[in-house]
Amino acid sequence: MRMTHRPLTLQTRLMAAVIGFVSLILIIVAVITSATLGQALEGRLQDQVGTTASQTTYLVANQARVSALSGEPLTAKTVLNGQHFQGPGLLLAIASPDGASGVVVTPDGTADLTDKQLLEINDAVKAAPNTAVALEGLGSFRVTVREAGAVAVVTGLPRNEVQSTMAQLLTVIALATLGGLILLALTTAVTIRLSLRPLRAMAGTATRVANQPLDRGEVTITERVPASEADPRTETGLLGASLNKLLDHVNDSLASRQQNEERMRRFVADASHELRTPLASIRGYSELSLRDRSLPETTQTSLERIQAQSLRMTRLVEDLLLLARLDEGQELVHGSVDLTQLALEGSPTPARRHRSTAGASMSPRIRW
Repeated sequence: MRMTHRPLTLQTRLMAAVIGFVSLILIIVAVITSATLGQALEGRLQDQVGTTASQTTYLVANQARVSALSGEPLTAKTVLNGQHFQGPGLLLAIASPDGASGVVVTPDGTADLTDKQLLEINDAVKAAPNTAVALEGLGSFRVTVREAGAVAVVTGLPRNEVQSTMAQLLTVIALATLGGLILLALTTAVTIRLSLRPLRAMAGTATRVANQPLDRGEVTITERVPASEADPRTETGLLGASLNKLLDHVNDSLASRQQNEERMRRFVADASHELRTPLASIRGYSELSLRDRSLPETTQTSLERIQAQSLRMTRLVEDLLLLARLDEGQELVHGSVDLTQLALEGSPTPARRHRSTAGASMSPRIRW
């Protein structure tokens, strides 16, 4: 069985189109803004790493000379002993002929880097001298590598501040976008509803007109689109004004139809009334003539045909008169007809009138 989907309303389609288009624009703006700000923050952090790397490289070079004179191995911890750097998080790793070592500055002092962490740093700086590396248990660092003689010095700073700033920015953008879309949806819904109000008024007017009986009788269409919704200076108002003009034409056409029908009914009724008298006369004279037994056979046949056609014509006239009365809305009236009086008026001689009067008490009454 094929399922039919409910069609979307014009308001729903317009809202979906507007909100979808604006959402796409806001997402593009958010992505571009985040990327630009992220690059700016990463660039500033890279500058800080470069400045710090110059200091640490100088310290490593000095400590290397001291270690060469004293014979002590060169390690990252010995380089940072007695040194003070602004804030914790500094990462220092060195690779010398004595071996590789590394430390990270913490609020409580320094913490040695594991071999796995040193290997991760080595893989990162081999791919790019200035890069970001994520160390297990420590987080993400922006690192750079310098040379101090035969010693490779890797200096890094944490990316926590950059990541925190980006997270806050994305949260603000998401909340602002959501709030803006909600406000846009409400504003769009109100605007579209107000803009489509003339269409709803026209639909209501058309529905009320369609419910009127327009097929017969005197009909007057009084329904119109309100003047406030039929301003031709707007698109929907122009449609309302056109509908009102159409209803005016239809109303005039119905009035003309009613007038034509009334004229036709009057003509049929008048013609029927006018024809009844001559037809009755023709039928009466033909009946009277047929009573003369001395008429030739051809004349009698002609009179019989005349009488038959007059009777047929009379029935047609009576039917036309009945239809005219029904069109006028007149109901059929049933009553009694005294055939005695008709017989007396149609009797040609006093003797027959006397016989008819004598039998008046036995005259039947017929109800039509």
